[in-house]
Amino acid sequence: MQVYAYTDEVIDRLNAYALSIPPSPTPSYHLLHPEVHVPPGCLPIKTIQFFRCDPLARHPKEYHWAIFVPTSPISGIGHYYEVSGGSPLYRVRSIINDYSAWRGLERGSHTVGYVLPTMMPNLEAHFALVPVEILKRSWNSQNWVCNALQGLNHPHMFAIGMTLEDLVTQMAIVSAAWEAGNAK
Repeated sequence: MQVYAYTDEVIDRLNAYALSIPPSPTPSYHLLHPEVHVPPGCLPIKTIQFFRCDPLARHPKEYHWAIFVPTSPISGIGHYYEVSGGSPLYRVRSIINDYSAWRGLERGSHTVGYVLPTMMPNLEAHFALVPVEILKRSWNSQNWVCNALQGLNHPHMFAIGMTLEDLVTQMAIVSAAWEAGNAK
């Protein structure tokens, strides 16, 4: 994964956006883990899931997960960090300040942390160091997201500590709320 070059202009724009974010309302659906309070001036870190379907098998696969940091008031615009490809060809991919490759297939998200805009290069460097397990059949994007969130415990770059099982349970709640029309 190549780390994006953050110019002073980009940081200023991210800071301005972060300062414009109003407090998040509490979602109306049940949460196993309440959403993280994002301090003023910080950007939220979200776990987001996407629906996938294997066109040959004609049945849904597990949800694809990515980490999403919104960078614009336009819904869906931000930085996405994910594992793409398939075993044994997984690779970490970042989509910077754009829509995701899975646009329109979102099935909800959950705020799990926050980052100060000036810490974005550090966040990306952290994600670039998260290993990709290519020889383990059960390993997928969900494992990578959980591993990538571990260790984010800096005062300006934080994610709540959730196990993979906790995240799977929480994202199932988010998915059910999405399907019922109660989530964004």
